Amino acid sequence: MSLDGGGIRGIIQLGLLKTLEKKLGPAISLIYIIDLWAGISVGALNEMDLVLNNLSADKCFEKFTEFAKKVFEFEKTPIYGNFKWVRILSGILKDGKYDAEGLEEILKHGLSLYRRIFDFGTTSGISSRICIIASWVSDGKACVLANYRGIGIRPAESAVRCSVAAPGFFKTKDLSGFGPLQDGGVRANNSMSIALRESNVIWRSARGYDLFISVGTGFTDPKLVLDNHSSGNPFRDAAVSRLFRVTMFSPTMDGEQAFQEALNYVPDNMMGSIFRLNQAVDCPLPRLDELEKLEVLRGMTYNVPDDLASAVLVTGCFFFELDEFPTPQNGSYHCQGSILCRTQHPRSIVSRVIEGFPGGSYQTSRGYNLGLLGEDNGCRECGYYRKKVSFFVKSLEEVISIKIANSAFRRTIGGFPVSM
Repeated sequence: MSLDGGGIRGIIQLGLLKTLEKKLGPAISLIYIIDLWAGISVGALNEMDLVLNNLSADKCFEKFTEFAKKVFEFEKTPIYGNFKWVRILSGILKDGKYDAEGLEEILKHGLSLYRRIFDFGTTSGISSRICIIASWVSDGKACVLANYRGIGIRPAESAVRCSVAAPGFFKTKDLSGFGPLQDGGVRANNSMSIALRESNVIWRSARGYDLFISVGTGFTDPKLVLDNHSSGNPFRDAAVSRLFRVTMFSPTMDGEQAFQEALNYVPDNMMGSIFRLNQAVDCPLPRLDELEKLEVLRGMTYNVPDDLASAVLVTGCFFFELDEFPTPQNGSYHCQGSILCRTQHPRSIVSRVIEGFPGGSYQTSRGYNLGLLGEDNGCRECGYYRKKVSFFVKSLEEVISIKIANSAFRRTIGGFPVSM
């Protein structure tokens, strides 16, 4: 899962995740089914709150407003700073409009002094790998700070502090062993391409990923965006105005644009596994520190497609495991294994899937029926779910998939990181 940056618009991100959690039901916690989190700026903050603090998206959503008001409360501007352009220029000249030391104290309080991003023992998710994307001051290229790249005592708040150091808003952060770092969105405000690269580094043997969710921080309704044709206005068509528009709608500022550009590097056969979760805003996109718009963003109705919820239920919760090595039979190989559920409350998940997909059964990609979803070999008293299945493959190199399907729905269960 990748989480865009966007300052106060991080509340949109949490609103979308809160709505997704509601659609999935109380038995599913995202931190137990997402293998890799990649966040930029406020997205890094949100992922740390979700995973390290073991909070639901709903709880993170409720506390976000208070946090944002604390962060942007004390602006270091002179008396004449009520003028917008003076405030911007002042922030640039002072290398930060806001109190960086105050931000660090807020992050320490929110993430705890004892939280260490580089220590597996402090993460709440069973398999959650976290990467926080900052960028080098020297050239703006991405710098990945992750909990799967060695053991160390580097505090979590320091990594987040680096990722949120947006030029003109907060000073850079000097991180031991790295040097001065700044906001990860300087080059691209969407971390999908970095997350895909990190996935290849972590799971080198994987042939792909089962599901990728990219969560934005809002975008301007297309009806409110000026057209691309020349207006004939010499001021609007002048070099400074054009440069400003190019910057504002570049991947640096626009996470939606960065996501669309990242799709250019995704193989065609993997496109169906990628979901973009974002929300149109019925007004010009709020600035990173525009606190006055927080209540408007809080009151929005967030929309999550049913197709995504179904994909998370099936692909994120169920997976196949071989019980024994395949045995040769009549020119083919006989495979015996089990379909398992990776959540803490598997029976609730199975009931939820059966309710959503009546008559659902397991099928191989070659169309072989493996039996109904609800007929399993687990223990109903303790809740353990295990569906024993067997099928044939032509060779040990053959790659197959198992789907949950009925007359109207087909979705592949998990095989990542080991392809079947």
